Amino acid sequence: MTGGSSGGVGSAGSSYTHYDHPGIYQNQDFHHCGRNGNDDIVNYNDRYEVQNCELVDLADLATDTDYVRGRIAVYLNDLLSIGVDGFRLDASKHMPAADIAAIKAKLSRPAYLYQEVIYGAGEPITPDEYVGNGDVLEFRYGKDLAKIFDTERLAYLRTFAEPLPSDRAVVFTDNHDTQRGSGVLTFRDNGRYAMANALMLAWTYGTPKVMSSYEFSSNDEGPPSTSTGQTVDTTCFTNRWRCEHEWRVIANMVGFHNAVRGTAVTEWWDNGNDAIAFGRGNKGYLVLNDESSALTGRSFHTNLPAGVYCDVFHGDYPPATAPARRTPSTRPAGSTPTSQPPTAWPCTPPPKSPEAAARAGQRMLT
Repeated sequence: MTGGSSGGVGSAGSSYTHYDHPGIYQNQDFHHCGRNGNDDIVNYNDRYEVQNCELVDLADLATDTDYVRGRIAVYLNDLLSIGVDGFRLDASKHMPAADIAAIKAKLSRPAYLYQEVIYGAGEPITPDEYVGNGDVLEFRYGKDLAKIFDTERLAYLRTFAEPLPSDRAVVFTDNHDTQRGSGVLTFRDNGRYAMANALMLAWTYGTPKVMSSYEFSSNDEGPPSTSTGQTVDTTCFTNRWRCEHEWRVIANMVGFHNAVRGTAVTEWWDNGNDAIAFGRGNKGYLVLNDESSALTGRSFHTNLPAGVYCDVFHGDYPPATAPARRTPSTRPAGSTPTSQPPTAWPCTPPPKSPEAAARAGQRMLT
């Protein structure tokens, strides 16, 4: 809800105060835990405090009451009626799972839900409490993935997973919160960030969530905006917009992810260090090399049908209107992806490329 006791004016022009939203919520519709002098959360090892006090002065709706549950459901059902199919529930840890379940039960039709429940070592509220309501953001994933890429070996990825069940975990390299902290890979890591996203999109664990963000010089800096505070239209790769979702590697690996859905990891190979390769059934194959030199003098066994494939890591599969023949070319060994993917990288598997990905259905005619 709203933060700060001074109140303000909403984007549609309505006025509000901390505990009074005229015609919607009043003082009795919020929790007032009576702790710590200002109702704020201090002790994350106290379940009651986490779920009944205020997170950094944000007024805490009493989701344990029928009135609040009903008001929230009315809003969500209005969104469902205009075509929305799912919702991200922010700060779900601060609502009992039973409250979310009660609100979900009031929805007019099924909807996809995923919930933000940040794991905290030793804390009484855990992410697995919420899997009965829907998917849960797995915050451990990005840090563990970054640790492997930064300080360990890619070979350790062979059994990579987290405690949440795979069919309930939403995984991500970084998000708007974690990229402003430490211990995760972000757009500033360029090629290594691209490889980590490729691994996430090619791997079998979890439902991947791709980041799209902007440059910032301080943690509280917002997106590119006008002098009146309105966010300006996005033009990727200009005016601080980084648009990670548009990086060729990431955008094309989303297609790879969708093409290999439901297949198992096959034909795993690693060099014991920072070069790995694996297939996804007979649908796709990925090679990642984070060594300081190119992989040379070796071939990889895949279950892909015989053919010449598009390396979607470095090139775009040509549309149906493209010429039937395409001259193979190579990318300079050792070059790495950047925040604005170059257009010169080929759609053929470069023999000395640090990384490559191919999937069935995108064979080149030669």
